[in-house]
Amino acid sequence: MTWTIPPGYPHAGETFPPAVLSIPDVAAAWNTADGSQSALVAAVAVCCSESSFDAHAISIDDAIGLWQILYSHASDAGQDTISLMDPATNARYAVELSNNGADWSAWDSAYDNAHPATEGRHAIPYPEHGSNAYACIPDVQAALAAAPTGITGGGAPGVPVQPAPPGTTYPQTPNPATQQPSQGQTAVENAWNTLNSFGNQNAPAVFNFLVSVRDGFNQLQGIS
Repeated sequence: MTWTIPPGYPHAGETFPPAVLSIPDVAAAWNTADGSQSALVAAVAVCCSESSFDAHAISIDDAIGLWQILYSHASDAGQDTISLMDPATNARYAVELSNNGADWSAWDSAYDNAHPATEGRHAIPYPEHGSNAYACIPDVQAALAAAPTGITGGGAPGVPVQPAPPGTTYPQTPNPATQQPSQGQTAVENAWNTLNSFGNQNAPAVFNFLVSVRDGFNQLQGIS
């Protein structure tokens, strides 16, 4: 199997073999892009569901690389199609498009399969229960929990990953299927649902504000 750059794009017609990275290597790419550590598990899970960790993957919608970034997002910054196959570059766009892991609404695989993105997009601070990304979380947690400290990147010829900073660890995020929401999280979700019910066009901005309030509340309560 090979991946082919589609017509109408730079390097159209060029083919590439699969370049599947390990879960720790994908985590290293996210770290290299200064991705939030609190969003690490979600980020790797979204990558799992989008590209199966294949840095060369190209979708039928012409999205490219680990986090399946559309070329339109990269062309404005002078990047070409092949650059999106670089894990570190792809991760930088994933960090940017997800607001550093705070909102995964740009990725269809983060939506509950019973209510797909085609029904309407909304802010997704964590892959929804029942989504393809959510289904990847246990495997991602297990792999990161077993990974050594200070993982080096690589794992696929031609797609180097910069090493994670020395001393980097990969904490195992509690599984949201069993974790009880904090009081702050519950308050944010209730407020978000209320805003949506009124069709407030400023809801996403208000949601981000509420998330910051929630995080402050949780810190005061000693909740990490």
